[in-house]
Amino acid sequence: MYLTLVVTALAFFLWYRGIGLLGVDRAGLFAGIVPLTAVLLGPVLGTGRLAPSALLGAAMVGAAVLYGVGSGPAARAEG
Repeated sequence: MYLTLVVTALAFFLWYRGIGLLGVDRAGLFAGIVPLTAVLLGPVLGTGRLAPSALLGAAMVGAAVLYGVGSGPAARAEG
């Protein structure tokens, strides 16, 4: 129970720190990493298998996150 509280508190701290550093729009994109890691770690942990459709979806989500991070206001101001 103690470990759960510590990890949860650390996760919230890091999330809000990320929002402060990246901005709300860019930090929100990282929620897309959750399904990506679930698809990729499922087979590693033995809880799932990799299907071609899952890999395609993971690639699309990953590309969208990278595009969103690279096209934020700071990137537009530089380019």
